[in-house]
Amino acid sequence: MKPAWKNAYTQSDKQYMVVETEIMSNGRVAYLDKKCYELYKQTKDEKFNQSLTRLIFRTNKETGETAQGERILIY
Repeated sequence: MKPAWKNAYTQSDKQYMVVETEIMSNGRVAYLDKKCYELYKQTKDEKFNQSLTRLIFRTNKETGETAQGERILIY
């Protein structure tokens, strides 16, 4: 797994600056939340077996503190 920096973008408001990018895998790897995984097991519907995972850095402009996290988008 590695960040796809060529697809990164930034957003900003008065309080925060955010850098966000996709996380890519070297093969067929996907992150699924528990609810979607359970729905996939029950239904075998492929729409519950797909995701887009993003790496997010949020910096507080006033303090300079940066938080890191991830967001998982389910299709």
